[in-house]
Amino acid sequence: MLRIVYRNAQRNMPTAEGIGSGPQGRINKLRRLVTNLLRFERIEDKAFYLDESRGYAELIVQEALKHGDKHKPTMDMLDYWILEKDLIYKLFNELIPRYKSYDKSITKIYQLPTVFPGKGVKLGVLELKGEIFNFLFCNKIAYRC
Repeated sequence: MLRIVYRNAQRNMPTAEGIGSGPQGRINKLRRLVTNLLRFERIEDKAFYLDESRGYAELIVQEALKHGDKHKPTMDMLDYWILEKDLIYKLFNELIPRYKSYDKSITKIYQLPTVFPGKGVKLGVLELKGEIFNFLFCNKIAYRC
């Protein structure tokens, strides 16, 4: 059971890797976002991609917390979702000890102001809680990192 409310409905999103990439292109985009979130602990992208990748990142960390690194199905899931294998080491040695005492979600999502003139696409920032350099918002104004 996830610690965040996850909308279990069909998501109508554009293709992620250009024309003709299909569902596999969207999954590849989500895998890259989850990998980058674990690497940099803060990512910026379109809000609807961040919203979906947030659920997968939460699931990965919660399964790793629950089962540890000796559980084969968990390690298979981590092997699929994390593209850079050195991040599995970071997950178990840095992130899991940080989130052992958390009882709420471990991610936070912010919506950035829409830039005009432009395409009007909603941008957002997804970050892991407890980050060392947590200075995204000063005086309730969003700044890009």
